[in-house]
Amino acid sequence: MPSVHPLGTTDYSDVDFFSDPGLVADPYPFYDYLRTKCPVTPVPRSGVVAVTGYAELTEAS
Repeated sequence: MPSVHPLGTTDYSDVDFFSDPGLVADPYPFYDYLRTKCPVTPVPRSGVVAVTGYAELTEAS
């Protein structure tokens, strides 16, 4: 079952991680969404790359 954003959506493609107040209260559904995309994925409109896999994180550091 997909995680649901506090605003009621399961589509996080337009959610701004850095300014969406719903993610401040509970960011974990968004993290789940990122992990379903792949362990390393660009975050839309932010210019950053999210690394969600432990192996990928230790490899990148």
